[in-house]
Amino acid sequence: MQELNDYLHDHDQKQILMVDPAVAYQPYPPYQRGAEDGIFLRRDNGSFWLGVVWPGVTVFPDWFNTDIQNYWNNEFSIFFSPKNGVDIDGLWIDMNEPSNFPCNFPCDNPYAAAVGYPPPPPALRAPPRPLPGFPCDFQPPGTKCSGSRKRSSIEAPVAVPMLQVTERQAPGNELGLPGRNLLYPKYAIHNAAAYTYADNAAGGGISNHTVNTDVIHQNGLAMYDTHNLFGTSKYPKAPRIETKLIG
Repeated sequence: MQELNDYLHDHDQKQILMVDPAVAYQPYPPYQRGAEDGIFLRRDNGSFWLGVVWPGVTVFPDWFNTDIQNYWNNEFSIFFSPKNGVDIDGLWIDMNEPSNFPCNFPCDNPYAAAVGYPPPPPALRAPPRPLPGFPCDFQPPGTKCSGSRKRSSIEAPVAVPMLQVTERQAPGNELGLPGRNLLYPKYAIHNAAAYTYADNAAGGGISNHTVNTDVIHQNGLAMYDTHNLFGTSKYPKAPRIETKLIG
């Protein structure tokens, strides 16, 4: 990726990457660090709320968790490090609601819904076509350029025991107007992702292709009320700088 950035910058171009909030439910550092901090959305039984996005089964950050900011800033600083990571020029913050497109409401079986995710890569051209001007490491296998470094193969996922949260979390206060039906409200929006207009209320349509609206954040707020705030919370926050007048 650093070679790609060098190529783009040499041609007066910029690289902007897309960031989705969903974190793959797999034994890799971004998930493991977040699981240790307990910053992902949970079901009412205390386990992490699982959905399905591009990498397959995923978890979602709880933007109202007291530890979420440190986690999110740390992940950005590691992945987008100019020295050791992907030195980018800008970010496209995506999937603001958040998206959970393959797993229809109530998303009780995310593993069944995740079949086909991540999507298989398209087949290479036969014969492969070289990419003029790009570094050898980016050339398709079979082209004349052998590459400055040995191409690394993608290894199959290693089966590692996942962190399982079985105990019920401490009950919180459901803030907002009391006595509401967070899944099947009487006055529902017309979600285009619902099966039919009638499903918007009786069929839980407002939760289809997203996180269920009855999920409660760590601070007691309901996803029903914070749904439209989710996307505005994903930007890494700059550190606070204090100044003093001297003299």
